[in-house]
Amino acid sequence: SAFFCARVHFSLLRAPPCSSLYAFMRPRALSHKVPTHYVRACSLPSRPLPTGTSACMPPSQTLHIDLPTPSHTYALGVLLSQFADPGDAILLHATLGAGKTTLARGYIRGFVNDPRIPVTSPTYLLDNVYADDNGQGGVLPGVELHHMDLWRLEGEQRGRVTSFVDWPEILRNGVCLVEWPDRLPESFVPGCRLDIFLEIDEEKGKVDTISPRRGRLLGFGPKWKEALTDLLEECEFDEIDEEGELVHLKFQACSS
Repeated sequence: SAFFCARVHFSLLRAPPCSSLYAFMRPRALSHKVPTHYVRACSLPSRPLPTGTSACMPPSQTLHIDLPTPSHTYALGVLLSQFADPGDAILLHATLGAGKTTLARGYIRGFVNDPRIPVTSPTYLLDNVYADDNGQGGVLPGVELHHMDLWRLEGEQRGRVTSFVDWPEILRNGVCLVEWPDRLPESFVPGCRLDIFLEIDEEKGKVDTISPRRGRLLGFGPKWKEALTDLLEECEFDEIDEEGELVHLKFQACSS
């Protein structure tokens, strides 16, 4: 069957004026924490290394973070969006219901600076595309953000990602969030990327949508080495959740 992608047009879906609350609150949560050279872009350009060469390479930097509630998972996405550069690839690894789309929703809304933009899982469309084309104060105005869900690409469909997106072009000039990245052929995995693993913390609560999660961030390449090193040095951040409330995020060095 044919695959389709959806482009989100902000002229149609733009939030009402009250969305300015997000732009008002974001600097209070971020301006004193995110390193200044990341407010617009990382000081090191995000030029993807050759694909297919990094499967056996160790990460340049690894962090751990506890995510007690879905609000923390969402806020982590908002925070990471402030580090966006053209060419970024963020691969989201987790089981069903572990928080991939929650994190992606925070990232997308932070990226376009709109807390009300509808963000749904692209399970059936495979690729939803977002961009701040209307000057709403997004992180990278005009740069397309691709939110992909490759769940359906199993078996013979596994290598068909290029049938619905221009993968090399995205890795050069766009930003992509990929759910179920294990469906990507090894030759498509970018050498410079951020892998995020979300695990349900069964020891701290029953397994459901609100039970605590653990997050591991594995950065590959110079951009993500610098970004995660700066996150670890700052260590603690206050970031905004879906309700506009501040939640506390604390990063730790990963021992394994």
